[in-house]
Amino acid sequence: MVAVTGAATALLLLAAVVVQLVSDLPFLDTPGSVTVLAAGLLILQAVALSVQLALAVAAALIAWRSWIGKARSHWPGMVVFSIVCGLGIFTASRPFGPAAVVGWVAIVLSGAALLAQTWTIWEQRATL
Repeated sequence: MVAVTGAATALLLLAAVVVQLVSDLPFLDTPGSVTVLAAGLLILQAVALSVQLALAVAAALIAWRSWIGKARSHWPGMVVFSIVCGLGIFTASRPFGPAAVVGWVAIVLSGAALLAQTWTIWEQRATL
């Protein structure tokens, strides 16, 4: 279950990065439109996209290691999916429609991944 929810979370984050990059391309194509304020906003957007991409890669690696049965610790998954859930809450609070939807989907997927991680921990402790 961790593999499925982790992969879905990674795909959601990657899709959000691609959509944000595509939506920013027309702004970059206009010559002379980049002011100091716009450059600062682009830098902030690049930092946000980098964090989102790093979380997507981490979620994909956690899902893959869980799928092949090589996950030694559940803490990396708990940390990554908690951060995704927190950022999803922040994104869902935006008044902009599509961003809020992505935030709610991130909350649901990362919450399911956290529950799956917790369930796996409980199962392992029950067998001891």
